[in-house]
Amino acid sequence: MLMAQDDPDLTDVVRWVEALRAAYARSLEDGVACWRRAEAAAAAGAVSATALAQAALLALETMGPADSISLGMSACEALRRHGGAGELDRLRAVRATLPARSGLRDWRAEASRAQAVIEARAAGWCTCAAEAACGAGVYGEQWRIESERVDAEQYCVHMVVRCTVCQSEWQVRQDDGYHYPIFAWSRA
Repeated sequence: MLMAQDDPDLTDVVRWVEALRAAYARSLEDGVACWRRAEAAAAAGAVSATALAQAALLALETMGPADSISLGMSACEALRRHGGAGELDRLRAVRATLPARSGLRDWRAEASRAQAVIEARAAGWCTCAAEAACGAGVYGEQWRIESERVDAEQYCVHMVVRCTVCQSEWQVRQDDGYHYPIFAWSRA
C-alpha cells in the first residue's frame, strides 16, 4: 500500500496538508513517513507529481514558526524534485514570507534551491549546475562519486562527482565541521 489509510488523497491538497501537520504533531517519524508515502505514490504513478508539488507549495504558504523544520525542508525537496514551471510564481511569492531560521538551515535558502532547479528544468537544461550553485549534497541518483579523499585535519572530504544526466564533472568539498554537511562545488 502506497498511502496510509488515514492519508487523504493528494488530489485534495488542503486535507492532505492538514493530515501532514497532524502527522508531524504526533511525531517527526510520522511526518516524515507521510512525505515518503506521498513520494512513493508519485514515483509509482498512483498520484501526479504536480499534485505533490501543489501540496508542497500549500505547506510552505501556510508555514508557521511552530512547524517542524522537517516539514519545510521536505516541502522544498518535493518542489525541487516534482515542481514545474506552473509552480514558479507561487514559489517565488512564498519564499519571501517564509520564517527566518538563524543558526539552522534556512527554509528560504531551500526554497531558492527549489526555484533554481525548477527554472533549469523548465528551460530544458540539466539541473546539475543549479544544484551545485545552491550547495546541494551529493546524494541521490543524479550523482556518481568518482573519487574521494578524506582530509581529517580540516574535517572535510574532497570528491570528484559526475552528473549521471549530462555527464558533467564537478569537484566537491564536503565540510563536516558544522551541524550538518556543507557542500562547495566547482567545475572539474
